[in-house]
Amino acid sequence: MRRHRLVLLGVAGLFLLCVCAGLAVGASYFFGSHSPCGGRGGTLGSSITVAQGQTTDGVKACGGNVFVQGHVTGDVASYGGNVTVSSSGRVDGAVNSYGGRVEVAGVVYGDVTSYGGGIVLDQSAQVNGDVKSYGGGVIKSPGAQVQGNIERNPGPGFSLSNLLFWGPFGFSFPVVWLVVWMLIAAALAHWAPQRTLRVGEVMFNSLPRSLVVGALSWVLGLILAVILAFTIVGIPLTIAIMLVLIAGAVMGNVAIGWVVGRAVLQRISQRNHSPVMDALVGVAILAIIESIPLVGSLLSVVVALLGVGAALLSRFGARRWRSSPPWLSVA
Repeated sequence: MRRHRLVLLGVAGLFLLCVCAGLAVGASYFFGSHSPCGGRGGTLGSSITVAQGQTTDGVKACGGNVFVQGHVTGDVASYGGNVTVSSSGRVDGAVNSYGGRVEVAGVVYGDVTSYGGGIVLDQSAQVNGDVKSYGGGVIKSPGAQVQGNIERNPGPGFSLSNLLFWGPFGFSFPVVWLVVWMLIAAALAHWAPQRTLRVGEVMFNSLPRSLVVGALSWVLGLILAVILAFTIVGIPLTIAIMLVLIAGAVMGNVAIGWVVGRAVLQRISQRNHSPVMDALVGVAILAIIESIPLVGSLLSVVVALLGVGAALLSRFGARRWRSSPPWLSVA
């Protein structure tokens, strides 16, 4: 038993270290040293147009679109907008869009990357680097030339959701994602079984309320996090909001998986198993279902909404629900 606890403690510590490292990398990646639209050199603004015959060092737009009809000797970046390189446009550096679409009809000598949007390569497009789309598709017209690789939702990306899907309609067995969820489920079932099941109690006893509270929390929380992220003082609050939302979604997913796993194991063996075994089997089933295109995406969204709503209503399992069904009691 002692060795079992030491192993789980080591796994939990390693996972916590990975989460902290991911948050640090993500914060540095999205916010830069001070602000996404900070920095020196180039052209800064909300919406920027580089006219035909015009030359500029670099372009960085915050909250607007970028139209390149002339020559950009550096990089082009847009935060919250689209990037369009017309047939007369030329970019010597890379093209990056965070939250928008990229359309290329001219020449780009660097990489073309879109985070949260798609990429369209017209028939006159010429890209000497790689084309990568995180969270969107890539449309390549006949005649478009790409010297590098074309990748949709590349696996080595920083987002854990990239481990689930490798194309808009493709299926990939979520091995890494499955292992991560099983480790989380084992830790919660071992160290916080009552809290996790209380989240499940609220979720199953007050399904509509959990869904409404979860939806409002995600929408308002994300809006507030984005607003606070643009201020130095608000960055810790942004991280705190995201941690609360993620923790609620995780607890809800494990609670649902726990119930599913218990039902499956009892039907197979006609006896009760340990909470850890129930949770492992349940989250494995959920992870596989959530990796199915379209259906899995819808299920993931619903579980995330229900999990956050139930976690907030139960104060993350600290408050017991009015009545607990017998099938939600800890064995």
